[in-house]
Amino acid sequence: LAAWSYYRLRTGHRGVFVPTIFAYSVFRFFVEFARDDPARNAYWILSTSQWVAVALIAGIIGRAVVMKKIAARRGTQSRCAYPA
Repeated sequence: LAAWSYYRLRTGHRGVFVPTIFAYSVFRFFVEFARDDPARNAYWILSTSQWVAVALIAGIIGRAVVMKKIAARRGTQSRCAYPA
C-alpha cells in the first residue's frame, strides 16, 4: 500500500490520500478478525478498530456518491480519485 502511494505521488498523480485510507480501512477491518484478541474492546461483534474502519469506509463512499451527483448536476466529470 505504501509502495503504491509512493509510486502514484512520484508519477504526478493527485488524490492519493483518500484511496490509501480506504484501502487501509478495508485491510484493517479484516485483520482485526484474524487477531482474535479477547481484550480488544469489542462492541457488539466488532472491535473499536473495525467500527472506525466501517465509519471511514462509509464516509468515503458517501463522499464519492455526493461528488458524482454534484458533477452530474454541473455537467462535468467528477474529480473523485476513486470509483463509486
